[in-house]
Amino acid sequence: MVVEVPPDMSSETPFSEYPADCRMNLTAEVAALNVKTVTGMDGPDAGQIVSAAGGGAYLQRHRILLVNQEVTGDYTKNQTIMHELGHQKQQEGNIDIDQTTNSKALVEYHNIICNENVLTHAEDDQAKPRFFYSGRGDSSLASDTRARMTEAGWAPIPKLWDLMQQHVAAQANDNEKRLLQEITAALDSEENAARYGEKTGGKFSKSYKDTIKANLAGLYFTGKFPAPAAT
Repeated sequence: MVVEVPPDMSSETPFSEYPADCRMNLTAEVAALNVKTVTGMDGPDAGQIVSAAGGGAYLQRHRILLVNQEVTGDYTKNQTIMHELGHQKQQEGNIDIDQTTNSKALVEYHNIICNENVLTHAEDDQAKPRFFYSGRGDSSLASDTRARMTEAGWAPIPKLWDLMQQHVAAQANDNEKRLLQEITAALDSEENAARYGEKTGGKFSKSYKDTIKANLAGLYFTGKFPAPAAT
């Protein structure tokens, strides 16, 4: 089920009152819901709530793909839809995508590598792989995160990907181990070798594969050893 949120729509407007081309395959039960109820987020403007979720979201409980009709930022609406469809595919494959019990980095990068990039490439074989989730600074570790890692016996090393593999093997749950296993298999597959072997930019830039590894590992440890909340 897909809902596209038009501009200037109230967060309390039922999906049944959206334009017909903005709601696809909704059940009567879901059609009676609204952005505020399905996301659990406050705010008068539906589009702003969806923007706060990155311009789109797959709502596991209701099995709804929610996306803004007008998408701004780094991604097109089609990319956003492909990403959220990927989360649905994860769920259908019995992968737990609950980020309160699983690493956000592993859930999101698994979706990007194993689903989103596959779907976008199927539509356009010239499409470049997406190689970051929350931003191009995913690989950066805050000083507080570095300190917490060191205190816990996981001092950062230049090859952060290798350290992450060790951490997952030692401390991750079975679902997280599966996510990393499937990510690694996709990055190392012969089918993807050429695409992920290309450089992300100029002559001295890293390959897509190496950049994804750095970004994933950085976001993983940022999540496992977060900096203290600002007071």
